[in-house]
Amino acid sequence: MAQHFSVKVLEGSHVSPPPGSVPTTSIPLTFLDTVWLSCCPMQRLFFYEFPHPTSYFMQNTLPNLKHSLSLTLQHFFPFAGKIKLPPPPQRPYIFFTEGDYIPFLVAESEADFNHLIGNHARHAQELQALVPKLPPPSMSCDGTDVSKQVSVSLMAIQLTIFPNAGISIGITFFHAAADGSAFAHFTKSWASVCRSQGDLAFLHNSPPDYSRGTIQDPRGIWSIFLEQSGELTADLFSSSIPIDVMRVTYGVSETKIETLKKWVTTKCKVQENEENLRLSTFAVTCAYIGFI
Repeated sequence: MAQHFSVKVLEGSHVSPPPGSVPTTSIPLTFLDTVWLSCCPMQRLFFYEFPHPTSYFMQNTLPNLKHSLSLTLQHFFPFAGKIKLPPPPQRPYIFFTEGDYIPFLVAESEADFNHLIGNHARHAQELQALVPKLPPPSMSCDGTDVSKQVSVSLMAIQLTIFPNAGISIGITFFHAAADGSAFAHFTKSWASVCRSQGDLAFLHNSPPDYSRGTIQDPRGIWSIFLEQSGELTADLFSSSIPIDVMRVTYGVSETKIETLKKWVTTKCKVQENEENLRLSTFAVTCAYIGFI
């Protein structure tokens, strides 16, 4: 039986890049992005131990989290922008302008923090209160065309405090705006700026790249993918979690990973005569989980 609980909203605000730090920018989507336009929003949830009361978090930790996020958005500004879906045959694009923001919610929960972070099976619904919902799509004009277009926010963030136990950071975003690597780049950058109290050295050494000139489409794959995706409407940008779904965390130790790599390498040498096999931790972990 799933343990249903709600959260108490403490603060609802918006976080934007620092004023004047990012010009109005339009980023066209490529055919690599198109296949994800009809995908429901992605959800990520991070837990951290934090043995302090709510008042301490609000006074000492929250200001730095919000300030560092604002600084990080100077470089990851598309997350504060919106996906625009103009009428056909115009193509969707990401648009940012001064004043755009990420919705930022702070909440408090009386749920059992240790239960939520445990490796045991638990109902997916128990975690739903910890991830934010994106604002509903809106209709807008781009300033050059009188016809209206659907405008969809790209990211929302929720911080939930478990008094004297821990905190969680829930992030909802669209895959069309960032794949796993780009999202990890964003979260690592935010963490670096927060940990260093505003030092942007990490971002300066490893900035994101939004150029699209290197992605060519001479065969018109973009149009083919868009046609297969069907009509792009606001109804596509919604998510729902099935009721009877369980989540389980599996821990695989470094020793186990090395054992798996050696076992696979030995088998391949015997059966395939493969001498230079390279195995990543990700590959053997996925294979192991798929096997069990």
